Amino acid sequence: MTLWRRVTPAIIRVSLISALVGTIASLTCTAIYALTMIAEHFPSAVEQTVALAAACPDSPSGVRTVMPNGDVVRAWDPDHLPEGAEGPDPEMLEEIRAGAASVWRLRFFQEYGGALLFRRAENGPCSLLEVSWRIDPVVRGGVLGMALLLALVSAVVTALLSAWVVVRPLIARVQRLGRAAAHVGDAVGYVPVTGADDDEFGQLSRQLDAAHARIRAATQELVDRNRKLESNLADVAHDLKTPLSAVQLALESLAGTRRDVHATESVQQTARRCLDDCVYLAEMIDNLRVGSPLAEGVEPDEEGARAELGEIVGQVVRRLRPLGRWRGVELDRAEAGRQVWVACRSLALERVVDNLVANAVRHGRPGDHVAVLLEVVGSEFRLTVLDDGPGLPEEELAVLGKRGFRGWGADQRAPHGTGLGLAIVTEVCRRCGWTLSFEANQPSGLRVEVRGPLAAPPEPKLTRLSAPAPQLLQN
Repeated sequence: MTLWRRVTPAIIRVSLISALVGTIASLTCTAIYALTMIAEHFPSAVEQTVALAAACPDSPSGVRTVMPNGDVVRAWDPDHLPEGAEGPDPEMLEEIRAGAASVWRLRFFQEYGGALLFRRAENGPCSLLEVSWRIDPVVRGGVLGMALLLALVSAVVTALLSAWVVVRPLIARVQRLGRAAAHVGDAVGYVPVTGADDDEFGQLSRQLDAAHARIRAATQELVDRNRKLESNLADVAHDLKTPLSAVQLALESLAGTRRDVHATESVQQTARRCLDDCVYLAEMIDNLRVGSPLAEGVEPDEEGARAELGEIVGQVVRRLRPLGRWRGVELDRAEAGRQVWVACRSLALERVVDNLVANAVRHGRPGDHVAVLLEVVGSEFRLTVLDDGPGLPEEELAVLGKRGFRGWGADQRAPHGTGLGLAIVTEVCRRCGWTLSFEANQPSGLRVEVRGPLAAPPEPKLTRLSAPAPQLLQN
């Protein structure tokens, strides 16, 4: 059933009910008015018949008189009724002859707005009387105003009933569709709107439910694919780390060999470039392992993750010191003197520290220094990476951390960089609720500071020890 077929009968029913109410009200008012006029003019007409009684025998065809209040009284002998306008109204006379005691008519827009015809006796002179009365203009205006008011009230009632019976349910269905449309494709919040109705709204509801189901299925398929891709990427990264670490160790050993023993200066330079490439590849692999889950909405501090920041800082500094040595950059660190636990996955936290320290080392010049300071200030940790390298202009400090951004001259100092590392640092800090700041280090260089709340250390895991196997005694 279409919406038109559903709505039209409802509108017709409402209109008929409203019209019926208006008609009944109008008829009631009309009857009250007519009865009032009859009650007002009938007694005087009866009294007037006494005055007409003497003239009736002499004029059997009819007697007419005008009363002081303007009413016109006419009397006839039913057996000698005149023809045409001199006689009574034919329709009213027909009802009297049919047995009615009295008949009245309203002629609202005529000079004489009402007439009453009644039988005073069965026959004889003046036995049939008709009273016609004038309508006061003020009364006519009041009755017209009442009629207009009733028409207006009827129209308002019709509109209200139509809005309540027809429009309100339609608006409610539109609102349900709107709320459902706002959550189409969402994992939570979508409420199916399909009902038993087969009109246009019902068809739209079914289409909306079907679209939501398709979007959810496509979304789940993408999520499953991304998870598989992430798993494959993690496996590839894990497999690449081992040979890269071995190559890096070999290149470190080769790059540090004395020239007069086993290698020429050109071989050492080549080894150092290869070492730089290996370190960059290892960092890129780890950045991809962290960046892919971040892009999929995986929070770095979910499921009560904990990591000890001091241990990670030590690992990063030890791993990057060989890179600093062959570049001529001295790398040192200052410990907090206690364990510093933070709410973050260890791999994501390692990428924060590694990217900040590696950037400082790579962009440093021979003879520069990089210092990594870890402090506990109240209930917060503070990780500071200081360098006395070339630094950055003020306008570039404000956009550090945006994906793909690289400062002026970065291509010459570190040609491998893509801007991904600092973007990961910024995203991890934002999601963990940490404060990340970049400032100029006077007289030259860069000062990077990460601040955040300390976390409680993880609860120790108890390992169930199996009972020793019983020994058989030997005789």
